[in-house]
Amino acid sequence: MAISLQKLALRRKIEIQSFHIQITGHKGEFLPAHFTHYDIQLSKGIYSERELAEKLLKDAKKICTISNSVSGTFELRLEA
Repeated sequence: MAISLQKLALRRKIEIQSFHIQITGHKGEFLPAHFTHYDIQLSKGIYSERELAEKLLKDAKKICTISNSVSGTFELRLEA
């Protein structure tokens, strides 16, 4: 996600600030062991316009090789 976000901002010529991403995986109840969903939280200071930061996060998810390679649902959000 972080690499996809950086590449997307560069491609769109958007200057972003330093950021961090926190990902929490939630395991399923039944075997085989697996994750059912993930919470992905992006630090709020990445860009001054919250709407654009949220759009960058959603668009980065769409092009992320890793998140597109795992199953489960994703909750995307900015820090409050």
